[in-house]
Order: sequence, then structure tokens, then C-alpha cells
Amino acid sequence: NSLLHTREVVGLRARVLSKERLELLDARGRKLNFEGCADASMGEFAVTALRSLLHSGQCIPTAITMPLLLLVGLSGFATIGVKTEQYTVVGVSALVAVAASVVASILRKWCEMATPLQRRLALYQQKLLKQNPKPRACEPGPGRALHVDQILDLHDFFKGFIQMRNMHYLEPNIIRRLTLPYRLSYAEVAGPSSVQWFVSHCWL
Repeated sequence: NSLLHTREVVGLRARVLSKERLELLDARGRKLNFEGCADASMGEFAVTALRSLLHSGQCIPTAITMPLLLLVGLSGFATIGVKTEQYTVVGVSALVAVAASVVASILRKWCEMATPLQRRLALYQQKLLKQNPKPRACEPGPGRALHVDQILDLHDFFKGFIQMRNMHYLEPNIIRRLTLPYRLSYAEVAGPSSVQWFVSHCWL
């Protein structure tokens, strides 16, 4: 959001409200006053090196998984001088490493949760496929038009996310995600029609 890209706002922090919500704070941990409502179209944040070890990873923090995997690897090297049980210990270590990888993969799939927007996009993709089961490319021009009903339906379906935002939010967050699997325009995915009225627009 351009509101945050100012010289006055430096060193923002965030408080976790839920798995899907963050609250922006100033450098001292106080709530920011936006003088009303403020919405962000996109954004990014950085995590310190120490906190990235504690808070990264799927279900199990990286600070725990890294030492465990290192321990398994070192146990294999430690058995090089052992004659009788060398292969047994190395084999067990390899099995433990494989088992740990499988468990980590299962936990990762279990922990992955779609955001509200991702769930809404999946529902709308199903709706578009029912209306236009086989999206295909068509020539640019008057044959690649949208009915006003299609535009209004798109807006109504995502109005909880769009709110008062414009196409600078709609295109990268919704339109692009709906069309990316097909590499087609939205009109081609939704079902193109022949143009009757052309409406021009201005990007501000």
C-alpha cells in the first residue's frame, strides 16, 4: 500500500491476530492510526535471522529440525570405525532420516491451509468451468468481449475482498490467478462474446 511507503513510517512491526490476520504496529509496538480505514493490496515483511529459525518450517520450527537432521547425519559418520555394527547403524540412521522426511511431508500437507481469497478463487474457477468447460484462445478484437453481467458477477463474487479498491488490486490478486493456469485472457476463460459497446478506461 502506498500509504506505508512513506519516510515517516519506518520499522513497522506486526502482531499475529490469527492464521490469516496481522495487525500493523509502530516500532514501539503501538497501534498505527490511519485516520480511518486503510486497506493494503499487496505487501511484504521481513523476519530477523533468529526469529526465522524459530518461526519458519512447517509445524516443526527449523531450529529443531536442523539439529535433528544433523544428528542423524553425524551418527552415520560416527559408525565408520565400527566393524561389526557399522552397516546396521548406518542403515538404521538412513531409515530414520527417510521416516523423518515422510513425517515432515505429511505434516506440511496437513498444516497447509488456503487463505480466504484462495478458497474463494477455487470456487470461482469451478463456476467458470461450468459456464465455459473448454477455455480456448480467440483472436484479439471485437470477438473477445465480456457481457456486463460477467463483469458484475465477478465483482459481486469478490466484493468482500475488492471493497473500494480498483484494478490495481483486482488484476494481480484475482484476474491473473484465475487466468494463469490457462495462459489466456479473462474473456477467453469466462467465455468471450462479440462486442456491441466498447468502454474505454483510464489507469490512474
